Amino acid sequence: MAKKLSLLAGTIALSAFAYQYNNDLKHERIALQQKLGQTSEPLALPVLDSHYMSERLVPSLKTSWNEHVTKAAHAIIYSNVPHHIGALWTTHVLGNKPE
Repeated sequence: MAKKLSLLAGTIALSAFAYQYNNDLKHERIALQQKLGQTSEPLALPVLDSHYMSERLVPSLKTSWNEHVTKAAHAIIYSNVPHHIGALWTTHVLGNKPE
């Protein structure tokens, strides 16, 4: 379940990045056209090269995402949070004193 959730979150983050990148390109192109005045031919939109996407961007995002998830998981495991949560559950929900 955690792997599927990580993949879904990564896909959503990458989609948001791609959408924002495309949106920024459109706005910058419009602003540049306004600064230059109306030209007779439209400016071409730069497109992300598929080699760049597959060889550099996606692996770096995947590596970064995996490092952050691993660090978060280790922080939770080694912070003794499960023991504190168990003690709170025992005290406040079950009404018993923790051992």
